[in-house]
Amino acid sequence: MEPGAATISSRLTQETAQLSCVSQVQSGLWQLCGLPVFVFTGSDNVVYTQESSAKTYRLLRDTFKTKDVRMKVFEGFDHLDCWLSERVADKGSVFEAVEAEVRHVLCEADSPAT
Repeated sequence: MEPGAATISSRLTQETAQLSCVSQVQSGLWQLCGLPVFVFTGSDNVVYTQESSAKTYRLLRDTFKTKDVRMKVFEGFDHLDCWLSERVADKGSVFEAVEAEVRHVLCEADSPAT
C-alpha cells in the first residue's frame, strides 16, 4: 500500500458515512414539508446550544424556503426551563410565545387561500 493510502481510504470512508447521514436527515426533513415549525431554546441551554438550534432553524428554512419556520431564544432559560421553570408563564415568556405561534398557525389555516 502506498504511503498515505490508508489515510485517504479512512477519509473517504468517513466522508461516505457523513454523506449517508446527511442524506438520511434530508430525506427525513421532507416529512415536515408544509408544516409550520417553531424552533425555540434558552440562551443558557447547554444540552442543545443556541448554535445548534440556529443550525436546525437555518437548515429547515433553507430546505423549505418558507416563512413557516421561526426561531426564538429565551434569555436566561436553560434546557428544561423552557417548560418547567416558574417563569415560563410570565408575560413575554415561553408559554406566551408558544401560544402566539399556535394562534398564528390557526389563523393562517383559517384564512382563505390566495
